[in-house]
Amino acid sequence: MNQENETQALKSAKNIDLRKKGQKLSLNKLIRFLGVFLIIIALGLYGYDYYLSFVNEEDLREVVELLDVRDQIRDRLIEENPDLNYEEIERLSLQELHAQFEAVNSDYVGWIVVDGTKINYPFVLGSDNSFYLNHNFQKRRLKHGAIFMDYRNKSDFSDRHIVLYGHAMRDNSMFGAIDLYKRQSFFNSHSTIEIRLKNETRIYKIFSAYQVDASITRLSVPANNRSLSSLFETFTSRAMYPTNTDITNKDHILTLVSCTDDVENGRIIVHAVLQSITANP
Repeated sequence: MNQENETQALKSAKNIDLRKKGQKLSLNKLIRFLGVFLIIIALGLYGYDYYLSFVNEEDLREVVELLDVRDQIRDRLIEENPDLNYEEIERLSLQELHAQFEAVNSDYVGWIVVDGTKINYPFVLGSDNSFYLNHNFQKRRLKHGAIFMDYRNKSDFSDRHIVLYGHAMRDNSMFGAIDLYKRQSFFNSHSTIEIRLKNETRIYKIFSAYQVDASITRLSVPANNRSLSSLFETFTSRAMYPTNTDITNKDHILTLVSCTDDVENGRIIVHAVLQSITANP
């Protein structure tokens, strides 16, 4: 009887051991499955993000290619109007070029180029600060959005404080390159922003860059000099790398705003002061 009990006990122990091994194998399989599943999801998200970047670049390429059309416009104008001088040809070709951008998007205002970066894009002025967060220059819905002015600004750049917004994309497109201004060496060696409008070209010099929580960002478009003075003092005091640039309420300031991962719900902000205005020919 005792022997039978011992045999049964051994069998029970073996069964328990087998069940435990089976549970371990099932758990290991589940962990491996979840690991593979997460990898597939990550690759899918990366692939989709890459696809969106590709679509955005293709859309932008369509717009950028319009710049190359200017030579063709010049040649046609010269052929059609042999008596026109160089300045007149330049003026007419530029007008026609801007008209082509406006044909793509009636909200088109101008073009921004930032020294030493990939930032070389058209920008727009919408009726709010929301639409172009997820619509590109062609007004197609895309998470890259477009470069756009604060809707409270005037398209002729007559405001003392102009604000431009753009996403910081992983592929460094749109305003992704603004992140470079966190490095002092880059900040010191790349300080020029060029704004090309329909009738003039404006050159700005960067004097301040910093990161801040979005909830405390003050980016108003004030109408009176007292508010301007206070606002501009804030821009200077927050600078990561002081430049000793003297800013007054008579200056015209351009502000670029994008997001940053370094600060929770953070923004990276670059301020530049107007240096010169050249009338387009």
